[in-house]
Parts: sequence; C-alpha cells; structure tokens
Amino acid sequence: MGLQIPISMLSNSRKKVLDFYKNHGEIITKPLYETVYFRDRFSAVFLKTGKISEDSLKSLPSTFFPSLFQVYVEKDVELRVFYLEEKFYTMAIFSQLDKQTKIDFRNYNDENPNRNVPYLLPKEIKKKLKKLMKKLNLNTGSIDLIKTPNKKYVFLEVNPTGQFGFVSKPCNYYLEDEIAKKLIENDQ
Repeated sequence: MGLQIPISMLSNSRKKVLDFYKNHGEIITKPLYETVYFRDRFSAVFLKTGKISEDSLKSLPSTFFPSLFQVYVEKDVELRVFYLEEKFYTMAIFSQLDKQTKIDFRNYNDENPNRNVPYLLPKEIKKKLKKLMKKLNLNTGSIDLIKTPNKKYVFLEVNPTGQFGFVSKPCNYYLEDEIAKKLIENDQ
C-alpha cells in the first residue's frame, strides 16, 4: 500500500526482545488486540501502549505470553481517522507535549486535556489508506496514524469496529448523521 509502519515484532522470548531493543533503541509494547482493562470495586487498570526500558526487559522471565513490540516513533501529532465509504474524518490529538500522554494519549490528563482539532490528511495519504481499506474489504473503520516531527505519516492500525463518537464530537463532524444517511442510502 506504500504506507510507512513501525518496525515491529511479536515475541515471547526475553532474549529476542532484548536483541530487538539493542538493535533499535527505544521500543514500546502494546496490546495485541483490544485495550484490556481489569476492574474491581475500587479501581480499574488499563493495559495500554508503554515504553520499555532495558531494565524492565531484563526482569522478564525467559519466556512469557506472546506480546507485540515496536520501535518507538516520535510524534508531532497523533491522528485518529474515522473512514466511511471513502471519506475521511480526521482528528489531530496534540498529546506529545504532556509527559502523561506523550506515549499514549489514553493516559488522559483531566487537569490539562489534550487539544483535539479537525485535520486534513494529504491526498497522497488518503489514496494509500483507500487502497488499504479496499484491500481489506472495509467500507468503515477507525485508523490510527502518527505524523512525525519530520512530516512523515506512520500507519499504526485500523480497527474495523472502531468508535466514531470520539472523533465526531470534538471535531463537530456529526458522524451519527453521516452514518444514518449511508445506512438509508444503502437500504434502498
């Protein structure tokens, strides 16, 4: 598709992950599937994207549950895109300047929330994403991208059942109306 993606590996081996770290420097780990959380009566713990240090890698058992590791990508801005039948509704999340949200914007800072604004993707990136969505046979989905400080766009993932309200409300896209229109059009 021509999209840039982070160097990644799946592994359950401390040795292989340590080698990956030594070859690439800063790395992150993230859930393989959905963001998982555990809740009890008093609190909730979310498993999100996090940076991994060499010391934490050395403390792992020699084998562990298979996990996803990626080279850390410095960001200028995070982009969340809701894709609906070849149209893009994109929100820029300015999370990089806050220590709490720098790695994962979902580490919300309620006292100083990240700025979220509408964003226009370059035509070249739209073309590549349309090609990907067509190849995946998806007419809708939530796409995650990073725009790096040197203006490169890095594709992270597409979630075919992604949320749209998160992008719709802050950007005044009224996606519930757009989705309803598409459902009515496609029913006829």
